[in-house]
Formats: sequence, structure tokens, C-alpha cells
Amino acid sequence: MKYLKLYLLIIILSSLIAYPQMQDSLETDPVNITAMAVIQKYIYAIGGMEKFKSVKDRTTVMTGYAMNQLIDIVIMQKFPDKLFQELNVGEVSQLIYYNNGKGVLIIGDEITGIENKELERLKVDATMQLLVDPEKYGIKTEFLQNEMVDSIDCYKIKFTLPSGLRWFQYYDPLGAPLVSVL
Repeated sequence: MKYLKLYLLIIILSSLIAYPQMQDSLETDPVNITAMAVIQKYIYAIGGMEKFKSVKDRTTVMTGYAMNQLIDIVIMQKFPDKLFQELNVGEVSQLIYYNNGKGVLIIGDEITGIENKELERLKVDATMQLLVDPEKYGIKTEFLQNEMVDSIDCYKIKFTLPSGLRWFQYYDPLGAPLVSVL
């Protein structure tokens, strides 16, 4: 049970990784704003589609505290869909590997295969160019009403996997991602 909680914590924390977006002008009429327009605006804001697609390796390092415990997370991705995550909390170390449709969780000497919704989510986390065409991966996107985040009126996008698992991403009107929430 404690390993399941730890695994869920890593999934939630890993969802904080910024996912890419583009658009040249700021659209203010909600009728004309779509989820893909917001995503494209983000991609444009970080350098454009060509530069976004040229990224083949990405490493994300996160550090923080939960329940007064230092948490270190390293996430490595390799194009098109390989992933390695290492989570260290106190003396506990958790490793997650994803490659070729298979996922493995290692805690100490215990090795557990990752299946079902967790595997589906892991596949999404491993896919580096997911935002170029989410529908290609069976992900539905939906633009929702704007929401205030840290006093910024943000675009809110809902992503839904075929299993029904969903998460939300918030973007400021200039295209920068603010947060991703499961």
C-alpha cells in the first residue's frame, strides 16, 4: 500500500512537467479559442514547431518537500517514447522505466510491472511530441472556461485519455504553461 501511495505521488509530481503550445495573436473571444490553438500558441512561444520537434532528449530535475521530507525527482525522456524516472524520498528510492509499451516500477529489490491506467499514463508521459497531435495518441482535448491562477486569467485545457483518465493544463494568455494537474 505504501508503494502504491509513493507511485501515485510520482505520477502526480511528474504531471507537473511542462507540456508544449502556439499562435501569433491573442484571441479574446472564447467562441474562437480552441484547445489546439492554445497548444499551438505555446509551441510558438517556446521557439516554434521546428525547434519543438527537434528535441530528442529531455531531462527534468525537480526538488521539493512533502510532509517535511525532501523529494528529489529526475525524469529523462528520449524520443520518441522512452522514459526513466527516479524518485528519492529519505532513504527510499523508486525507479520507473518505460520502453516499447512496457513499464516497470522498482523499489529496493521489488520489481513490479506497470499495467492498465498507470501504463497508459506512463506512455503519455514518455511521448515527447504528444502535443503536436494529441488525437494521434487517442487523447481528446477540450478548451474550458478561463480560470484565475495566481491572479492571472488563464486558459484551461482538459486532456482525456481513452480510459477516461484526465488532467488539466493552465496557460497564461501569452502562451506559457503555468501548471498541469491530474
